[in-house]
Amino acid sequence: MANDITVSKEIVLNAEAGRLRVRHVGIGNREAVVITGDAELSTPVPFRLQSSCLFSESLLSTDCDCALQLHEALKIVCAEGGLLIYLYEEGRGAGLRAKCDAIYLQQTTGCDTASAYHQLHLEPDPREYETAAAILLALLGENAPVELISNNIDRESRLRRAGVNIARRRPLVLTPTERVKTYLIEKARVLGHIVE
Repeated sequence: MANDITVSKEIVLNAEAGRLRVRHVGIGNREAVVITGDAELSTPVPFRLQSSCLFSESLLSTDCDCALQLHEALKIVCAEGGLLIYLYEEGRGAGLRAKCDAIYLQQTTGCDTASAYHQLHLEPDPREYETAAAILLALLGENAPVELISNNIDRESRLRRAGVNIARRRPLVLTPTERVKTYLIEKARVLGHIVE
């Protein structure tokens, strides 16, 4: 899979978190963006894997913590010499249509995200981690140690199985609104995320 990876030339974006160094990565039929800051990569490399969320990141919805996670992770990457891989995988990898259908079920029946996914015959978190692992290994090398910035224990174990050398996991600490707190409690209950 690593042989199929293409990486664009780097561009620089000025952002709230600082100067972002951005490269497009193609792997098979998947696309991602790799983001670093001006600081040199430290060891172990602070590493965040971020899934796209159109509603919170672009439409500024306050129903989930995705935009909060992205903003906090970008601050860390810029300040500490980290790396962020941003994958286009809406709805935890289920796709944008499934995400819309799940939200509709939640809003009309009062069920939670996991129940909505179950009704749609989807896993609660259908993401795969081999793509992100292949990108990371291609960029950093086979055994480069990383500090995974995540509250998702399943993500940590699945990235390890995919060959990523995780030296340690670092919680992503947020200051959520009351609405987002409810969402975080659901993620902890259903997906085993650690809520700091």
